[in-house]
This record gives sequence, C-alpha cells and structure tokens, in this order.
Amino acid sequence: MRRVTRAIVVCNIVFGWTSTGTAGQATLRAPTAANVDLSSLYRAREDWIVTLRRSGRRERISVAMKHVAITALMVGLILSGCSSIGVRPVDYTFTTPLSTIPLGLRPVTDHRKDFAPVFCKAMQQYPGDRTSADCRAYLQLDASLAPPEPFPPLPPLGDKYRVIVVAGIFSACLPKEAAIFKQGLEALVKDGMKSADEIPISASGGSAPNAKIIADYIRQHRDPDRPYIAIGYSQGAVDLLQAYVDDDVVRSSIAAVITIAGAVGGSRLPDGFSPGLIKALGGLEAHLPQCTIKNLNDGINTLRRETRVNFLVDHASVLPRSYSVAAKSTYKTTSKVLQGGWKQLSAYSIDQDSQVIRDEAAVPGGAFLGTALGDHWAVALPFSEAHNPLFDAGIDHNHFPRTALIEAMVRFAINDLEITHSADWLEHRGRTARSRANRHAARP
Repeated sequence: MRRVTRAIVVCNIVFGWTSTGTAGQATLRAPTAANVDLSSLYRAREDWIVTLRRSGRRERISVAMKHVAITALMVGLILSGCSSIGVRPVDYTFTTPLSTIPLGLRPVTDHRKDFAPVFCKAMQQYPGDRTSADCRAYLQLDASLAPPEPFPPLPPLGDKYRVIVVAGIFSACLPKEAAIFKQGLEALVKDGMKSADEIPISASGGSAPNAKIIADYIRQHRDPDRPYIAIGYSQGAVDLLQAYVDDDVVRSSIAAVITIAGAVGGSRLPDGFSPGLIKALGGLEAHLPQCTIKNLNDGINTLRRETRVNFLVDHASVLPRSYSVAAKSTYKTTSKVLQGGWKQLSAYSIDQDSQVIRDEAAVPGGAFLGTALGDHWAVALPFSEAHNPLFDAGIDHNHFPRTALIEAMVRFAINDLEITHSADWLEHRGRTARSRANRHAARP
C-alpha cells in the first residue's frame, strides 16, 4: 500500500487532488474537474491480492505492474483536462464526417465506402476478444456505406512493404502486454509481412525529439527495396509527420502514413488547462520502471491546436501520402478514466473519442477511411488483453477488434499504393509510346 499511498500524495501535490477513505480505498478529486471515483480500483487491487493468496501463488505482486496501472489511471485523469467548461455540451452528431483543415490546403478525400468491405472481411478473419461479429458495431456505417455480404477477399499483404508503428504520449510507460497493436503486429508478421515493429519514443517528449528518434530508427533499419507503411496513433501521428517533413531519408523510406485517432489538427484538451496546472506539469518528474516522465509541457504543447495547425500550413507541400481513421465514442462507451476528457470535448463536438475530435483527425490531402467506434485507448491499446484488475476497473470499455483494424488499414493502403503504381506505370508507358510515335512521324 505504500506505493498506492505515494501515488495519492503525488496527485495531491501536483494536481491539487484531495483524498478520502480508509487504507486500500481512496477517492481522488480534482478541484475543478469531473470527479473520478477510484475506490473500485483499490478494491480491485485488494481483491486481486486475496485471490493470489488463496490460490497458493506467491504473495509478491509485480511492482512494475502496479506502477504502470497507477500511471495509466493518472494519465487518464491528466488528459481529462483537470478543468471544467461552463458551456452546454452539443447534442447533435454528423453522419457524414467533417474535415477541419486550414484554407488553401488540399482537401481530404472520402474512401469510407472502399474501406468498409476490407474492415468487415478482416473482422471475419480476425475476431477480437469478447467482441461482436458485426462490423457495424466497430466502424460507423450508414445505409449507403454498409457493404453487402459476402465480402470480397482481403487484399494481399505481400512482402514488398514493412510496417512501423509510433504510439502516443505516455505509451512508453505501458507494460508489454498493453503495447500498441500488440496482437495485430504479430498477426501481420505471421501473415507474411517482412517486419512489423513499434518504434519506442519518449513518454512525454515533444514532436521534435521524437521525430529524431524515428529518423534514427529508420536510418538504422532502412531497406530501399522495402519501404515502410508508417502508422501513427494519437501523438504518434504528429511525431511521424514531423519526422517525414524534417528528414530526406525518412521521406524516401516511407511509402505512406496511416493515422489512427491521430491528433493531426491538435487536441482541444490543453486549452482547458489552468495556468497553475501548466506550471505544475512543467515541473513534474517521475521515474517509473518502464519510463521517465519529465516536463509534460513538451508533449502537451506539441498537441495544442495552434501548434498543429501552424505545422500543417508551414509544411503543406511536403505532407506524405496518408490514410486516416478517426475514433468516436459516447460518454457511456468511454472508459471511466477517460470520461472527464469526453465531457470536456463535448462542449465542441460529440464526434470524438475523449482526446481528439473527429473533424481534426485527418491529414490534409489524404484519404479518410472511416470512424472506428471506440474511445481513444480502445482502438489501439490492448488494456483488456493485459488481464490486470487495476486496468479493468477504470479502463472498462477496451474490447475492440484491434487486429482486424490494423490488418484492414495496412492491406487497404498497400492495395491502393499498388493500384496507383500500376496506373503510373501505364501512364508512363503510354507517354513513352506516344513520344516514339511522334518521333517516328517526324522522320523525313
């Protein structure tokens, strides 16, 4: 219990939360945020210890897992904004997604109808843990988009491309069991992909240092014959875009970028942070078994809308070929630890996942593939598959067919790239033939 108490003290000092309750049971309250009752988390922890003792297993509980579980819950509270907005939440949704991009930038193209049968077929071949067999439960499909059965075969993966994944802020603090798309990356390799790996980045760094980490990784693993399909989740999408525009080697090594719940246009949550909280986050330093959290403002400032919109405008001419999937949840289908963020964003839109609004999740000039129906963590981070009671208590809406999603996104992108390359080759062949014909006709 010392470490649990220590975590509560950290919350008290850094975030101004107060705690009540007896040992093993506590309620943390943010002064202006939506209150989050964590008593169930500590009850679950105590029940877990009792279960281990009764089963005759060792009483020593993994310190790392407890640290990580508490960290994940603290992160959720931090990302909830720790402030309330005195604006009435909107009560309407858009069936056809909107795309908010600066004037003068290339528009986002709608590929939802093309992506739907790929995802639905992937759902049949890669069913998730405790998920429905109906793909409409996980991808927003109206009558005009729902594909008829039987679905066509999945596009092939082949071995021409490799996959890299970049996760979001704080993801470095998670245990391996909850690593981004863990089962999905394993499935891609099993299905014939040459490699599918996560690039580890800092827990709380901004896009500039993270972009350098990405560039260094790509330089070390570069293969001119096998370019990357690069997947960026949350802040990882931002970090990938930064690396792409900054480095020639990265640009020549990435065939396409896929964003999932990406903070492409920024997140509105930092707008609600009070000056006191911003100052506290800047001075925060925490050393955990998996990561070090230091000066959170670096990462948070990277996610501000002002920063992201200026980036898109400044680098509009060199943005990569992109495919984007947004995420959307309701308050009731959002995990408890993320509900504060959902409430805050609901003042702007309910087409959101508790961290990012759908309108701001697509790369200008790219293809929009669809809206995944899950909260910000559910669509990419497999907390439910880590089987940790501390996770399950606060992250209670995490079941999602993540393997089907990553398989569908990667296969769709590869197929689209190959179609484009074939069309370019045919066009080049046609131009060559016409040029020869013109030269022949010009001869005396």
